[in-house]
Amino acid sequence: MGLHEMQVLMGNLNTVSMMSPFLNVFKRPLNDCLAHLQVNEDDTIKLSEQAVKDLGVWKNFLCDSEKWNPIPPRPCNPPLSYKLFVSDAAGSEEGAADILDKGVGCVGLDEDGSIILVHQIQWPKDFLDKKDGKGVRFGDKTSTLEVMGVIMPFLLMPEKLKNQNVVLKLDNIGVVYGWENNSMKNDICASIFIRALKLIGMYLSCKIHVHHVKRMTTWEARLADQLSRLSTTGRGLRKRLGNYSGLKLPNCLYMWLENPIEDWDLCMNLLYHVINKC
Repeated sequence: MGLHEMQVLMGNLNTVSMMSPFLNVFKRPLNDCLAHLQVNEDDTIKLSEQAVKDLGVWKNFLCDSEKWNPIPPRPCNPPLSYKLFVSDAAGSEEGAADILDKGVGCVGLDEDGSIILVHQIQWPKDFLDKKDGKGVRFGDKTSTLEVMGVIMPFLLMPEKLKNQNVVLKLDNIGVVYGWENNSMKNDICASIFIRALKLIGMYLSCKIHVHHVKRMTTWEARLADQLSRLSTTGRGLRKRLGNYSGLKLPNCLYMWLENPIEDWDLCMNLLYHVINKC
């Protein structure tokens, strides 16, 4: 495709998505193709494999003659009663001595303020020193690290989040904007997890609200910060972690942590895990 053809295509998709905002989740690979053509105006481009797959979603939506979607409700703030999850992740500078101490933690509360989840992941040995497709260390990709804490509750206990209002809080404002924009600029890995969470939220029929919270400004945020490092996870927290030791994350996520690549198929693998768990 050339630049003009791509602009016409994306203009039509933008028009459709005005009345079906969920479809905006399937635009990031297409927008990457458009961005390339805008820099190289006289060039042509072959759509990536993932861009073609995403176009298939738009096609199936538009060609579905048996069922149509109602007008979506306007975006709104969470109600007075909701489930709350606060997460925090720790990165590391290259060559840091405490690189094996880092991970991501999450604390969850129900509508009454009672703790319903305490979970912690320790980053694999070489994960933080590995690099993405642009040569950026994962230890420096704070958005990717943080978004894994955001999606954690939906992989651990999806059956308890069906038809719920769920508020997710973290201290990374970039992930909040990424959630609103359905992807993160210059971070494909974080965009993959955001898409996965959007798909899971739709499947569970839950309303997800992603909010920013300043680091260690609430007791939940302090607990999440402590869980992001083994050295700050005290005896009390380790005891609480034991209460939820039966909750397991999917194998596909652990495999991705061992070999982190920009694989859009991870979205569907995480969704299938939630479907099977429910």
